[in-house]
Amino acid sequence: MLLIALVAVGCSHDVTLDDIRAMQAAGQMKTSVQPLRDMVDAKTDDPEVYFLYGRALSAIGEHDAALWPLRRAMESEDWLVPAGMQFANNAFDTGNNETAIDVLDKVIEVSPEEVSAIVLRARARIESRKNVELALADADLALEIDPD
Repeated sequence: MLLIALVAVGCSHDVTLDDIRAMQAAGQMKTSVQPLRDMVDAKTDDPEVYFLYGRALSAIGEHDAALWPLRRAMESEDWLVPAGMQFANNAFDTGNNETAIDVLDKVIEVSPEEVSAIVLRARARIESRKNVELALADADLALEIDPD
């Protein structure tokens, strides 16, 4: 409760990354936005901050605003897959299938057995009405990796 009160009165500079992780784990995405924005404004280089910020913005429906912090997080090898998946989901949800496919290609390149990426890429390919054969190949690959 103290943490929420600190954020509410504008003391978000006292909020740590651990606090933000806890907020998001508790589903308090909107509450986590301002302290993350403050961290970004302070010119942090921590890719996790950009990922968490993009994820929070996505969760509150700010899909377009979430793209730049997610792209920034994707610059880190450690955050490419989770940030790329969130970015691709945002792109897919807003009908930007080609962007989703491009990002998913990068995710799959570094994590070739990421079934959720393969399935989402297949869906984006079907929605774009291009490369239906590649969508079917993705579906076959996903089934090969995870028959269930």
